[in-house]
Amino acid sequence: AVGPTALLLGEVTTDNPVRFTGSLLHAATDFAPQRALLAWLGADEAAVDTATTRSALCRAALARGTPASVLSFTATHDQPRLLTRLGDARLARLGGLITLLLAPVPAIYYGDEVGLCAPSTEPGAATRDFDDAWPDRRPFDWTEATWDRETQDLIRALIRLRRRLPALHAGSEEFLTLPDAPDVLAFRRRSGDEVVELYARRADRDAPPTTAGSSLEFALAVDAASGATLLLSCGEATLLPSEEGSARLRLGLSSAAVILRHAQPAALSL
Repeated sequence: AVGPTALLLGEVTTDNPVRFTGSLLHAATDFAPQRALLAWLGADEAAVDTATTRSALCRAALARGTPASVLSFTATHDQPRLLTRLGDARLARLGGLITLLLAPVPAIYYGDEVGLCAPSTEPGAATRDFDDAWPDRRPFDWTEATWDRETQDLIRALIRLRRRLPALHAGSEEFLTLPDAPDVLAFRRRSGDEVVELYARRADRDAPPTTAGSSLEFALAVDAASGATLLLSCGEATLLPSEEGSARLRLGLSSAAVILRHAQPAALSL
């Protein structure tokens, strides 16, 4: 039977989801970006450098086909949740933010939006094998007092932003290199004249929330309009005014900024 209004999604664990979409599936899971993001955040071992992560994300983009035909995520029901793996809500928020603003269709594992994770009474939950993540398959906790409101507010704001801006829900995707901030993961989404950029800076999971002198200041990518507006931030992020050239951004540890690029207002002549 054919259902003209039906949507067929499939779990595909290989790194070539494009082979399964189109004639077989409307969209398929894509595990390659998730692996790259987990490695960058240091979920398993020492964190992978940003240049390697950027290359891995670019390779995944080439193998996925159109962004609307793949699902991106921080975890599935077969895996430990991101917060369980990291043990750090700051880094988990960073992972969720990046996933929600990349080009593929984002999928949110139920409960991640309020900080659900494996119980502390379950040792080894973070290293469970694929399809054995039972501690993270716990029922949703409807006790609102236990919810992580900071995470919930961030996820809601990101969904609203993605829905509102064509650059985020239908735009192209380009990964950026920042000469004076090589450890910052940055990418650009573009739709027509609308340009949105994300800048994310990680931290060691054992680092304190704020560390004196830990902020990093750097110039935004120069191959775009010089004007900039801060749309959304996570952690410590400050957009610094700039009269000439590209604006500058100050990012703390485990922080990110979503920036709208635009032309500078014309100067008034008196």
